[in-house]
Amino acid sequence: MKLGRRVEEFAITAIDRDGLPYGPFEGGKLYVDKSLPGDIADVQAIRVSKGDFPVSTGRIVRLLQASPDRIDPFCPHFEHCGGCQWQHTSYAHQLEIKHGQVSELFARHLPDGMTVPPVLPSPQQLRYRNKIVFTFSNRRWMTPEEKTSPDTIRRPAAGFLMRGKYDHTLEIHECALIDPIAVRILHRLRDIALEAGMKFYDMREEYGFLRGLALRFGDPGHLLAAIITAEQDDEKLNVLTEGLTRDFPEITGYFQLFNPDKSGVNMDAPARHLRGETQLPMSLDGFQFLVSPNAFFQTNTGQTLRLYQTALDFAALKGSERVLDLYCGTGTISLFLARQAAFVTGVEFVDAAVNDARTNANRNGITNVDFIAGDLKDEISRFTESSTEVIDVVVTDPPRAGHHRAVNQALLKLAPKRIVYISCNPITQERDTRMLSDRYRLTRIQPVDMFPHTGHVENVVLLERRD
Repeated sequence: MKLGRRVEEFAITAIDRDGLPYGPFEGGKLYVDKSLPGDIADVQAIRVSKGDFPVSTGRIVRLLQASPDRIDPFCPHFEHCGGCQWQHTSYAHQLEIKHGQVSELFARHLPDGMTVPPVLPSPQQLRYRNKIVFTFSNRRWMTPEEKTSPDTIRRPAAGFLMRGKYDHTLEIHECALIDPIAVRILHRLRDIALEAGMKFYDMREEYGFLRGLALRFGDPGHLLAAIITAEQDDEKLNVLTEGLTRDFPEITGYFQLFNPDKSGVNMDAPARHLRGETQLPMSLDGFQFLVSPNAFFQTNTGQTLRLYQTALDFAALKGSERVLDLYCGTGTISLFLARQAAFVTGVEFVDAAVNDARTNANRNGITNVDFIAGDLKDEISRFTESSTEVIDVVVTDPPRAGHHRAVNQALLKLAPKRIVYISCNPITQERDTRMLSDRYRLTRIQPVDMFPHTGHVENVVLLERRD
């Protein structure tokens, strides 16, 4: 298949495990962005591959027959923004798609007669995000019509990095997933920077000052702003923060993330406090957490409690268990577990997150917890070598890449009675379940929708030791 080739009357027939729609084509698959099973369209190839089973990607140039599940998207940026893949179908259908993904992935692990229960829906489908990351670029993405118009100006842009376009930013005017003030702050920061003559970052040439803006919303009246820069310049930072402070008293704390790395925006870059609050207060089910600007906290606050309650239910704690909480972050799950466990040890490789976790335990008066900063496989091994610290239950919530092979090997050696595995990527979760299957069997499963209108789904499984 050649790049740019037009395929007429192409039928979309299925959705894969990543939530991507496709149809069979020339012995392989042709994935079509922003499509649905049941669509028939003229499609143009935008990425192609070769081989015994070619996989190519296309875009709809003319929709001939719409899927019965198709609805009008609510966002004017839907056609070009890569953030919300499923705005063009109902929320009920989105949950069906995600249920199908998880069911297909875990079919081999389910006991006879067991099926995956329905996905737990999010109480909010709009304005549910408590965190957003915007990008700045000197290369605004333009439509084909703009590119050919002599009146088009290639101005700098503030918005979202285009999917598949590492060096172009889609200029946005609204986003329905975050509080509306976020886009207003973005636009004002853009204007302040341009008025002061600041350069937006150029990914190709690797120069420029302003690179991004991260906003985090906490309890009412608390909002942190992290300005992401590729250069160190305190005078410019002062201009930006002074301007935002005048216009947005809602921002209660400012940070700088220094990110000269040419590979992209790195939210793990050290955060330098500039002014205002140093941490963000977040309340959940009676707990009060303090979160640093680049520490992990679940993005959908309203749905987080249902996720944690599911994990706690699966852990089936009676009050006598010692629990190991892997990838514990700021200690949120650890404190929930500590209510019903004898003792909980949280392990996290990010030092700043562990400091937050200790602060949160003290803040909430929880004394039967401890937090360790270190390599997870090494810390698990420390428990396997101890004759006095027997771990009954492990709760693990890794990043999208899942467990490192060495972590699975260490878990097999540790051999807790139960492993509660929370994942934002069921594909790597299934892989790890398979690697642990010689000694553990899956007995419970529950998908949870943390990210409405996207192709992502959270999933919780309970693995019980076979003996």
